Amino acid sequence: MRRYFGTAAEPRFMIPDPEAEAPEDATGPEAVPLVERATRHELQFGLAVYTKQCAPCHGVTGDGNGEAAEYLDPKPRDYRQGTFKFTSTPRGEKPRDEDLRRIILRGAKGTSMPSFRWLPEDEMAAVIRHVKMLAQRGEFEESLIQESKIELTEEDDYDPKYVAEYATKIQDSWQEASGKVVRPVTNEPPYDQDSVALGQKAFLNSKLGCVKCHGPDGKGGRRPGVSAEDVPKDDWGQVAYAADLTSGMLHGGRRPLDIYRRIYSGINGTPMPGFATAFQEDPETMWHLVHFVTAVVEGYEVPEQAIKDYEQSLKETALESVSEAPAETPADEPQPEPATPEPASPPEPATESPSSESPKPEAPAAEPSNDSEEKPVDSPDAEKPSTEDKPAEEKPTEDKPSDDKPAEDSPAEDKPAEETSAAESKSDGDSDAPADEPKSDEPKPAADTEPAESEAADAPNPDSPPADTPPAEESTTDSGESS
Repeated sequence: MRRYFGTAAEPRFMIPDPEAEAPEDATGPEAVPLVERATRHELQFGLAVYTKQCAPCHGVTGDGNGEAAEYLDPKPRDYRQGTFKFTSTPRGEKPRDEDLRRIILRGAKGTSMPSFRWLPEDEMAAVIRHVKMLAQRGEFEESLIQESKIELTEEDDYDPKYVAEYATKIQDSWQEASGKVVRPVTNEPPYDQDSVALGQKAFLNSKLGCVKCHGPDGKGGRRPGVSAEDVPKDDWGQVAYAADLTSGMLHGGRRPLDIYRRIYSGINGTPMPGFATAFQEDPETMWHLVHFVTAVVEGYEVPEQAIKDYEQSLKETALESVSEAPAETPADEPQPEPATPEPASPPEPATESPSSESPKPEAPAAEPSNDSEEKPVDSPDAEKPSTEDKPAEEKPTEDKPSDDKPAEDSPAEDKPAEETSAAESKSDGDSDAPADEPKSDEPKPAADTEPAESEAADAPNPDSPPADTPPAEESTTDSGESS
C-alpha cells in the first residue's frame, strides 16, 4: 500500500510501468517498476486543499466520516469504493474529470455539498487529483483484503505481480472512462405541452416503474404512506429515497442533458436503474420524460384526474389478477385436484360399462352371489340347484379327485352318452370313482351344512347338461338380484 499510495500525511500516486524493466537482482515488490502519476509537490498541494475544504465532511482518507458527517443527511460520499453517483458515463463506469469538476463547481442541490465556484483553477485541479487518488487507493486496498481472505493464509505474502495487476486494472478503469460519454440517441424535440403530456403518460405507466418510486404526483420516497423499511438502500448502506421532483432540486443537475443521462444510465450505487433498454424502440420518449420532469421541477402539478386514472388502472389490473388466480389455484392446490377428476371419472366408466363392459361388472357380482346362493339352495327350483353346481363343486374341492374330474367333464357335458364313452376311454376305474364317491362321501359334507344341500349337489353331478347352463343362468340370476 505504501509503495503505491503512501500514507495519509505523505501520499503517493504510483502505478506499474509496463515499459520499464526491473533490475535483475530486484526481488519482492521492487521487482515491479512503478511510475508516478503525480509528483510529490502536486500531491502535497492537493492534500492541503482537500484537508481544508473537503476533509471535515468526507474524512481524511475519503471514507465519508469527517467531523461533520454525523450531522448531515444525506451522508457525505465515501470515495473508497470508487463509485460516484452523478456522472456522464454509463452505469457502473468511473466518472470523468469533468464530472468531478462540475460537482465541485455547482455542488449538489438538496444536500450538504456546497458550490466551490470561487476555488482557483490550480486548487480545483489539485483537489480532483487528490480525490481520484483516494478513490483508487480505497479500491486497491479492498482488492488486497479480498485477496487475503480468499487466496492467502497467515503465512503467505502477496505476490508482487498480482498486486501490480490490481493496480493496473484500477488505473485503466479510470482512464477508459474519459472515452465513455452518454450522448442522446435522438435530437431533443420542442419543449411544449404536447411533449410534457407524452412524458406524463410514460411516467404514469406502471410497466416502466417510475411512478412506483416517485409516486404519481412526483413527490418521491418521502411522501406520506412510505416508510423507510419499504425503501431499498444504496451501496453505502443508506436509505435511498427516490427524489422529490416537486422540491425543485435535483442533486445531479437540472439541465435537460443531466436529466436525460439520469434516465438513460440510472444513478450509480442506488436502486435507480437505467432505461436505455426500455426505450430502445422509442428513444424519443426519454426526451418527453425529461420535459415532464423539468415541468414538475418548475411547478407543474399532475392533474388529479390523471392520478385517479392511474389508481383506477391499478385496481383493474388487481382485479384481473384476482380473477385469474382462482382458475389457477385449483390446478395448483392438491385438494381440489382429486375433487375435480372424481366427478369426471365416474361418468366415463358408466358410459363404457353399458356399451361393452356390461357383462364384466356382472361377473364379479356373480362370484359373491354364489356364496350367498348356498343358503337359497334349499328351494327346489331347478334354476337354483343349477347355480349351486359351482358351490357344490367348490365344497368337494376338499376331495381332490371329485373336484378335478367334474371340472374336466364340464366342457364335454353337451351329451350324456358321450360322457360315458369318454369316461370309459380314459380309465374305467377313475371315471367311475368320482361318480360313486360323491354319493358315498357327500353325506359327510352334507352333515356340515344340511341334507337338502347334499341331495341338491348329488342331483346335478350325474346330470352334466345343467353344468354347462349355469354360467348363462348365473348371469340371469345375477341380473335379477341386481335389479
